[in-house]
Amino acid sequence: MKRATQYGIVLIGLALAALGISLILRSGLGMGPWGAFEQGLAAKTGITFGRASQLVGLALILLAWALRQPPTLVTVMNMLLIGEFSDRFLAVLSAAHGLPAQVAYFAAGLIVYSIGIAVYLVPGLGSGPREGVMLGLRDALHTSIRLARVCIDLTVLIMAWAMRGPIGLGTVAYALGAGPLIQFFLKWCRKVMPKVAAWGVAR
Repeated sequence: MKRATQYGIVLIGLALAALGISLILRSGLGMGPWGAFEQGLAAKTGITFGRASQLVGLALILLAWALRQPPTLVTVMNMLLIGEFSDRFLAVLSAAHGLPAQVAYFAAGLIVYSIGIAVYLVPGLGSGPREGVMLGLRDALHTSIRLARVCIDLTVLIMAWAMRGPIGLGTVAYALGAGPLIQFFLKWCRKVMPKVAAWGVAR
């Protein structure tokens, strides 16, 4: 029962994260570095955004594994379900029209995405492919998480620009806002769900 509850919470978190990503994409203000790269890849190859997200996730799982960060079931769930959920949400979400609607879409998307990431991390069952690469790079270079994340984001941003992904003011806002928001909501979720958080620590 306990494990089923943990995975149920992970599933809700992944669905929220996918909804947030979809709102950000439909805002037209630009996506985060990873989202911009995946959207550029989708445009170049003709596959859906969700499928592009899954392919990138698979490549990152292999890279993280090479960096001594083996995948967990949650890693695979993250790779498969965020892409699948994103395609479902994008099928029913229309594009925002006009700056006020675009800002509202983007702000709501960033908040919902951050809540989703925080929710799926609370049970402590593992992290997604992108977080695995970040931790692996930190260990390989003996550096801080902050520096590892900056290096990864800058590299992906250059790749997204080369793929002509949707880079804009939203990309900058995402880069500056996602980390603090995830940290804030992670602390909040641990207070709201202390028993679930304790399960993750005791695991």
